[in-house]
This record gives sequence, C-alpha cells and structure tokens, in this order.
Amino acid sequence: MRLFLLCFYFYSVMAFATVKIVAAENFYGDVAKTIGGPYVEVVNILNHPDQDPHLFSVSPLTVKMIQGADLIIYNGANYDPWMDSLLSDETMLPKKIIVAAKLLKINTSQNPHIWYWPETMLLVATQIAAHLNAMDPLHQPYYQHALAEFKMQYQVLFKMIKTMHDRYNQVPVIATEPIFNYMAAAIGLKMQAIPFQENVMNDVTPSISEITAFENDLRQRTVRVFIYNKQVDNPLTKRLLSIANNEKIPVLGVTETLPLNRHYISWMVQQLTDLNQRLL
Repeated sequence: MRLFLLCFYFYSVMAFATVKIVAAENFYGDVAKTIGGPYVEVVNILNHPDQDPHLFSVSPLTVKMIQGADLIIYNGANYDPWMDSLLSDETMLPKKIIVAAKLLKINTSQNPHIWYWPETMLLVATQIAAHLNAMDPLHQPYYQHALAEFKMQYQVLFKMIKTMHDRYNQVPVIATEPIFNYMAAAIGLKMQAIPFQENVMNDVTPSISEITAFENDLRQRTVRVFIYNKQVDNPLTKRLLSIANNEKIPVLGVTETLPLNRHYISWMVQQLTDLNQRLL
C-alpha cells in the first residue's frame, strides 16, 4: 500500500507539474502559454501596453524571475540587450533558451522588430513545443495538439496578408519607426523614409533633410497611410502626427507589446484589419 501511495503521489506531481517560462516580451509569452496550456507557468517581463520597451531597466525582480525559469524566450538582435547581459552569468542559465532573432538569422545590424515578420511566431511556437516535449514528455500529446491548432489558426493571418498584397502591392506608406516594416513588406507596401526610421530606432535625431522629406511626403500626400508607435511620446512624432491629421492622411498606431486581453494572432489580425480600413 505504501509503495502504491508513493507511486500515486509521484504520478500526481508529474501530471500537474508546470514548466516555468519567462518571456522578455509578452507576445512570446502569449505563444508559450498557447502551446503549453495548463502545464506551463508563464511570466512576461515587458507586459504593459503603455510601456516603452526601450526605457526598460532590470530590477531585482527581473533577476529573480530568470533565476527560477526552466525556459527563457526573448527577441534578441539587440532589442533586449539586458537579457544577453543577464544570461552571460553562468549561474543565471536556465535549462533552455529561445532567441527569436537567431531562429530567423537576424543580426544586430538589422531591424529587430521581428514579431511583425509573418513567419516568426510559427518558428518560435515550433521551438517552444520541441523544448516542452523534451522537458515534459508526459504531456507531449497536449503540446503537439496545441501546436497543430496554433498553426491552423495562423493561416487566417497568412490569408489576410495575401489578400492585402494582391490589393495594395506597391502602395506608398510612411512610418516614424520601423516597427511594422516586416509586415508592410509582406503586404507589398512601399515604405518611405527608411533612413529617418532607422535613426529614430537607434536613438539618433533624424537630419533636417530627413525631417523635411518626411513632412513633404505628408503635405504633398504622396503616401496613403501614416504609421506611428503609440507607445512613444515625443515632440517630433506629435508634430508629424499633427501634419498627417491636418492633411487628412489616415493614421495607424501600432504597438511594440501585446495589448491587454489579446492573443498574438488576434492582435496581428486586428492591426491588419485597421490598416486595410485606412488603405481603402
């Protein structure tokens, strides 16, 4: 009887044991929760829709989160360099690490906003499932089923992108930052003011000529939609937003973190829906 109870206790613990996952950005955490379901505990470091990710600083709580993790997921490509710094300490290493940029072979000289690259989350989800299968083989059927469901639901996003590409290929748009650029490229949109955006991304003040060219694109209405980062509040963005509104150019605000009460796929679908309405 004692042996039976010990075996039952061991099975119960294993059956309901959770894999602890820490995601630097909440959109990666959302996908991890979608794949892991009740068998994972996910903590997101960057989790607030009004939070500017570039202003984040590591706290003792951040360190504690990572110390207790079994799996770490972060963006890479110097978007979250504090993760590289923390994980350089061997005592901080969790069992597994997923760096999204490495999956796509994106380096620090390229646009790091890769969660707007349509294929990114399929690669991340597949990698998450593979790690969970290895770390928690008891629930492997659940993880495989969840991954298959995620891939099936993801087709809605691909269909929207194709439909919009067929309709809006080479339509000119402009943005203050290259947040949405991977998705814009997938749709076939012609993105203006790339040097301006890269300077903003790298915390470099755009040149007078870049600002003038940007303003001329708005005032001359050579672009169909103005895209800006809703999580950044600065005088230059406000000025350009004001010009776009005065010229009655449709405006699309995008975010760098997953909004509250949203899942990754529905977030992307909503932004594409909003963009489609402005391009009509």
